[in-house]
Amino acid sequence: MRRAWLLVVLGLASWASFEGRAHAYSRCNHARLTRESVQLVDRCRACGHLTGPSPAPFAEVLVRYDKQQDVLLRKLALWHFPARSASAPLQGLARWLLPFAYSADFEVWTNALWARVKRGLSPSELYPALGAALHYVQDVAVPAHALPIFHPTFASTTDDFDDYEGFRGYAGDELSCAQLESSCAEVSVPRTLGQLLSRVRAQTRSDLSRPLTMLRSDGASSHTWGEFWTAGEPGTGFGEYGCRSYGASSVRCGDQLFQVDQEEYQIFATVRARAAIRAGANAIVSFQDHLVSCPKPSCEPARDDARYLPNRDTLQALAPRTEVD
Repeated sequence: MRRAWLLVVLGLASWASFEGRAHAYSRCNHARLTRESVQLVDRCRACGHLTGPSPAPFAEVLVRYDKQQDVLLRKLALWHFPARSASAPLQGLARWLLPFAYSADFEVWTNALWARVKRGLSPSELYPALGAALHYVQDVAVPAHALPIFHPTFASTTDDFDDYEGFRGYAGDELSCAQLESSCAEVSVPRTLGQLLSRVRAQTRSDLSRPLTMLRSDGASSHTWGEFWTAGEPGTGFGEYGCRSYGASSVRCGDQLFQVDQEEYQIFATVRARAAIRAGANAIVSFQDHLVSCPKPSCEPARDDARYLPNRDTLQALAPRTEVD
């Protein structure tokens, strides 16, 4: 028993030591993606491709509730992974951290957020709920969450994709209304939160088959991005990290060393980030379809509304805890 609890304590220490990078996108990148989703909605509105209210007055509310999902104790209570096979036993650090978790996936939380939103909410509640939801939409745009791969680990094996800031969003591009038309059309389709999560996750997993050129001393060789993130065998629940590390000029894949051009990293990260931005804009439009008038003189969202922060007490109120083997 003492050995078991020692391993749990070591696991918590490992998780805590990587709090700044143990999520999908870093907090700075989460904030950037959220702001760009707001900007994309307003650019589509300005082009006449969208109608409805501007989310801009609530942009910083969205950012705050997005980033607040990543507080360490909240991540221990609610793991930021899609649902995995219930028949797959947890292994390694994941197994030792499970006693601290309310849920080993985020679906109990995202389902509850959408259930509240679709009944209709005033701005004081809708934008905190939306900010929270954006976090998980952005998470599944990242390979380590879309597969998923459990992280962090005792060996501190992260892929560095979460901290990569070299992607190009939409904000820096002077795109014409004609060039934005297809993106705005995608954003305008009403979707539930569950549909958005499934859609982005499927896109991320599909993008792992995109070609990648890596160099060795004997010349160039063809690869795919799936060599950086490997899906687990059926029934194992979690995949594994492959080549290390994203953004590095030299990467090790097994016992081989390769060179990767920085442009390759930027292109792949841009594809995933833009998918997250479009999906975030789609979530904003879809959530705002359920916006109702404010019943009070002021509808300013609270700074820390516990109903939209996944603490253990908040989660426990949703449903009895489901144990995972």
